[in-house]
Amino acid sequence: MFAKEVEEMAHVVNGINVDQMTDTIRSIRRDPAKAKETWKATTTRKEGNYVQTRIREFIMEGDEPDKLLGMGRAPNAVEAVLHALGTCLATSVVHHAAARGITIDSLVLDVGGARHARLPRVVGRRTPGLPESYRLLSHFC
Repeated sequence: MFAKEVEEMAHVVNGINVDQMTDTIRSIRRDPAKAKETWKATTTRKEGNYVQTRIREFIMEGDEPDKLLGMGRAPNAVEAVLHALGTCLATSVVHHAAARGITIDSLVLDVGGARHARLPRVVGRRTPGLPESYRLLSHFC
């Protein structure tokens, strides 16, 4: 079945099947244990700072930029956290809008973070990898 046919059969807003979302929410309200989910990722160091992480059937890569002794082959951990934050915010906005029947034609989130690029174990005693501040700029219509 094509996506357009599914959309015509179901109440779909922003690519979200609102009927299915409503049924899921009702089901979880009746049985909160249904909301429990376990997530798993396995990270393997390949060489230097380069790693691969398997999440379900997906492979994500990580590395550090040159100035942090990496080769810049993939986003670093802070950038991966920013991706996760942007994804979480975007899906939340889309779901809440769909539940209210609000169509979103465009959504762009610019998420950023700042941290000192020193090597934490060599200089100071900071928690490695955690940004010192975050910023979020959103554009949607």
